[in-house]
Amino acid sequence: MDNFSLEDLQAALKSAQQEKSTAKLSDRNVVELVNKLQECGLLGEDLLHSVNGREYVTAAHLTIEVTDAVNGAGGRIAVVNLPAQLAVDLLHCERAAQQAVAESNGQLRVVQGELITVEYFDNLAAEIDEILQAGGGIPLGDLAAQFALGSELLMSVVTPRMNKTIHGRLEGGLLYTSAYIARIKAQIRGALRGASTPVNVPHLLKRIQLDGLTTGSNIAGNIIEELVSEGAIRGVLRGGGSSWTPTIYAKSQQESVRRFYEQNSYIGYDTVSKLGISSGKHHLQTTFPDGIALETAFVNPTVVHQLDASAEDAAASGSWCDLQALLPPALTHDDITLLLEHCSVMQPSGQGKTVTGACTLHAGTCIVSNVFQQQLREQVSSEARQAAESAQQQRRTITKTASTSQPSAGQQKSSNTKSGGKAAAAAAAADDSSEEDWDMSKSKGGKGKKGSKRKAAGRGKGNTSAAPAAPKQSNKNQNQIDAAHSPELTVHALTDKVLEWHPDMEDAGSHGKLAHALASHLRPAALAEFDKAMAAVFVAGTESRRRRRDAIAHAAEDSWQHFQLYLHGCQVFAEDEATSTALQRHLVRTTAATLMDWLLHYQDVETQDEQVAGSSSVQDQGRLPAVPIPAQERQQLMSRLPPDIAPVLKAAVDSLSNTADAQDAEKSILAAAESLGMRLKPLDRKAERALVQVQLDDLTAQLADQTDPAAALSLVVPVLVMQVHGKAVTVPGRALAGIISNLKGTLEPGDFDLLQSYHQTVVSHLRAVSSDGSSSREVEAIQEQLFTNLPLLKALNRTDTVS
Repeated sequence: MDNFSLEDLQAALKSAQQEKSTAKLSDRNVVELVNKLQECGLLGEDLLHSVNGREYVTAAHLTIEVTDAVNGAGGRIAVVNLPAQLAVDLLHCERAAQQAVAESNGQLRVVQGELITVEYFDNLAAEIDEILQAGGGIPLGDLAAQFALGSELLMSVVTPRMNKTIHGRLEGGLLYTSAYIARIKAQIRGALRGASTPVNVPHLLKRIQLDGLTTGSNIAGNIIEELVSEGAIRGVLRGGGSSWTPTIYAKSQQESVRRFYEQNSYIGYDTVSKLGISSGKHHLQTTFPDGIALETAFVNPTVVHQLDASAEDAAASGSWCDLQALLPPALTHDDITLLLEHCSVMQPSGQGKTVTGACTLHAGTCIVSNVFQQQLREQVSSEARQAAESAQQQRRTITKTASTSQPSAGQQKSSNTKSGGKAAAAAAAADDSSEEDWDMSKSKGGKGKKGSKRKAAGRGKGNTSAAPAAPKQSNKNQNQIDAAHSPELTVHALTDKVLEWHPDMEDAGSHGKLAHALASHLRPAALAEFDKAMAAVFVAGTESRRRRRDAIAHAAEDSWQHFQLYLHGCQVFAEDEATSTALQRHLVRTTAATLMDWLLHYQDVETQDEQVAGSSSVQDQGRLPAVPIPAQERQQLMSRLPPDIAPVLKAAVDSLSNTADAQDAEKSILAAAESLGMRLKPLDRKAERALVQVQLDDLTAQLADQTDPAAALSLVVPVLVMQVHGKAVTVPGRALAGIISNLKGTLEPGDFDLLQSYHQTVVSHLRAVSSDGSSSREVEAIQEQLFTNLPLLKALNRTDTVS
């Protein structure tokens, strides 16, 4: 067949087609025949049948048909559309498409399931150029949507054809021409030149109908920067190209800030912010490098200079000044504090300031000189000392009130006991008065003795030693005393004092609290001065109380020695029961009672040391208390006795009130002194002789100057007893007769008769004076007789030494 030409073959085919077939084959027979030829290897394996089974096509021919279909579709066709057009299964179409792409030498590509030729892309670029030239600018997104292509694919198509097929610029996803850019540039230049305040660039572009430039591109920003670099517009583009600030506006801002700062010597950060300047603090520090940056404002140094001048004037004059008038009104408390730290008066000594350390800041805005503060401190100290004196006076008043308010023993007893106490007091008074009776009747003395026993028994009948606990009451009083000075030294009280001394401080300082701040500052010094004054009084009072206590102890010891001296004298008359009883009763009622009063005073001083120390004045503590003690004061002293010794002392007091036996009184006194920790020494013979001699000298001196007959007789009798027996006695009037009787036999008969006669005459004179029936002539006669014999009576004292 190689020898046949194409024309021969065509002629043979035509001849064969014209001949009539002798046998007709069905479609089935043809299919079977084709399958048999393939089995015999007479037909190739790449023979494909159509989807309807009536046609056969080779793979090579299918590839050609795919290429023809793409070209027929304008260079772009979806692979899924080939089976319907070529009547071949999709699988064979995809294989044929891949084969066609492989054989196209890059002129055909499969993109996103589509077969697209390079020629199609070239035509697309030409079409895009036409659109671009007509519109001047178009986003790639719009083109991608228009041509149903992906953005990345479209970008890959457009980019290599820029300035070849497509005449324009591609930037930020936007295609535009030079003419378009020139027009946009002119619009933006005109809009920005007309802006005198900061503008929002996207909003501006929208107003001039260029809002398309704000989507996904920075063309506007680039154009604005290009205009700035060319000098066509003046300003600053901020915020990533979103905000434009004209130069004229920035100059207006700076001029407004400068004018406000220079006129007011400060400017607040909020004011700077309202002027449209962000980072106001940094801007002000850059613009005014010598200014002072505070928390909320920026201050001119001239303000500090004014403050320094006022502070120096206050320091030099020793006064104070309120800087509030010199401070900007917008400053906060923290701003004022920071600002005042720049003042020379607030600097440490190393700064070399002329007024360093001369002033102190109070109430936030007030400068107070140290000299002025020292003057106030002296005034406050004086007030504290006065408060201490007032507290001492109040303490003494409270102590006296507490003493008088203590319930007496009679108030704590039953009504029967009260009656018994009153009867006992009346009996004691009767006994005391009867001791001065100069009557010589023995029966009266005995009667009085029996009555005394009955009365003593009645007194002891309801006696109790119960008394309220003194420490508890003292603690309450102490609390009242401790609080006494508080109203005078509180901050409020000191504030009132400062305002009283300096009324011009009433509204000074932050919220008008300068006086309060100074009071708070000076109060520790006032309290220290108060404590110092109280301590001084306490120390002085303690020393005075010690001396007083020692003096009372010495007086008690002296009374104890005289008690023992007189007790020994009573023993001389032990055989005369009536006289001995009268002497002992008188001794118990006088010397023993005085000694017991000294013991009560001694314990009261101890109690005051523990409970109301410092409450008594030094003058009161320097004097010895008076004895004997009145009954009411004695009850007050007993009511303040501590619970541990109160029973013993009250028992001793009751014993002295109820007994006429000096030895019983001696035991009670010793028990009371022992409970107080006081040791009463016994009287030895040498000391007794010395005391008798002193007593004799004293009575002799008194007798020499005595002109009253009765008083002279009361001195002569104990003098004669000391001269005869060497013992001292304290003689009541009712015991004179008994003592004179006991002197019989120890005196010369004439002397005894004179003494006894003189005693009888004195008794007669006393009766005549007290009797209404006696005439004045009779009284004068007796009195003349007494004065006549008075020198003889004094002459009985023949010696001044003890025998």
